Amino acid sequence: MQNQVKIRFQKAKELKLNTLLLISFVFLLVYISTLATIMMLNRSILEPIVKLEQWASNFSRDQSFTPLKLNAYREFEFIAQTYNRLFQMLQDDKDILAALSQKDDLTQLNNKRSLITRLTDEHSSHQCYNTRYSLMLIDVDHLGSISQNYGAHICDLTLIQIARLLEHAIRPTDFLARYNSDEFLIILPEVELHAANITAERIRNAISEHVFKFENHKFGITVSIGFAIVQDNQPLEEVLQCVDFAVQKAKLAGRNQVQYCNTETVKNSNFTPKYLFTADFKLYKDQT
Repeated sequence: MQNQVKIRFQKAKELKLNTLLLISFVFLLVYISTLATIMMLNRSILEPIVKLEQWASNFSRDQSFTPLKLNAYREFEFIAQTYNRLFQMLQDDKDILAALSQKDDLTQLNNKRSLITRLTDEHSSHQCYNTRYSLMLIDVDHLGSISQNYGAHICDLTLIQIARLLEHAIRPTDFLARYNSDEFLIILPEVELHAANITAERIRNAISEHVFKFENHKFGITVSIGFAIVQDNQPLEEVLQCVDFAVQKAKLAGRNQVQYCNTETVKNSNFTPKYLFTADFKLYKDQT
């Protein structure tokens, strides 16, 4: 009888131990499963959210673009692809706006803002490396009479046609811009006096010989051109003064003229700027 009790007690003890082991094993499995679930959620949900937050923060700070790749659930990948597409659209629009901000609305030439940037860079290159360039101003003669006789629309078409003629008369390396309503500026890198004069005469002849035909109107146009060649260690202000003075000489000579001017000529005269004002260039430089 005692042996049977001992046997039953031993079996109960073993059953209790096995039960405790089973419960411990179940708890261990639950713990491991929970830990694995947390790690999986962290990798597949929390990490992508953190990456998305970091990407948005970097973009808002410096607007630099690094493709967003989350390596997560399909839903997160769809979000990443959507973000990338939206950013690319934004970047394309930004590039278009940047290009438009550098162009004249009417003629589609470079505008005054882009001219200031280019001229400043060209003159800085001259000062650093002693490179040469010529600066040329083309002023349309009696453009106001075109507007009075034929209307503003014909006047605009005339300016557009003049812009096209100017484009065909210069080199691809030259920089052409519309400076004011009836004035155009050309930067001619590495061009000395003789070559600049040939270019100016080619422009003058191309425009004066062209017959402008718009609707039922037919007429001719001339331009007055002044240019200067940058000299060693010459300030940009003096270059502008020389070009301005040269155009004034062309106007006084009867228009439809090409005139050249150097620094000594300006210094020895009672000169007042009429076309190119240094303050305008400084203002636009500060805004760029």
